[in-house]
Amino acid sequence: MKSTKILVYDSQHYFANFLKYKFGKNFDFAILKKNKKNEEFNLVEKDFCFVFFVFYSDMDLYDFMQLYIKDIPIIVASDNIEVLKKMSRLNNVFVLDISLKKNEIADNIKNLIYNEFLADRKCDSTF
Repeated sequence: MKSTKILVYDSQHYFANFLKYKFGKNFDFAILKKNKKNEEFNLVEKDFCFVFFVFYSDMDLYDFMQLYIKDIPIIVASDNIEVLKKMSRLNNVFVLDISLKKNEIADNIKNLIYNEFLADRKCDSTF
């Protein structure tokens, strides 16, 4: 059975709240908790369809690498264009510019999820 669960790594929880508000009816978002980080990292391939990873600073790079080696699709969200350019070169990593207006971000998320994860049935949803 395909999952509708999406792991969200967002140390500041702003973007996670936006995702839950805009797309919470279609997907089950699990917000990564610092005290359960290693446990959720170990279950990521089995329990989650893909990961939203909000990249705020270089401090997030270590956690990103722990998820990247799990071979699960990751959407890196950042307002730093240089980070997005570098991340877009990686396999199985998609980028999302969150410096845009909220309605543009929502449209980009919808297109990205539909085109990359729902169209070929990697995820299950009533999107």
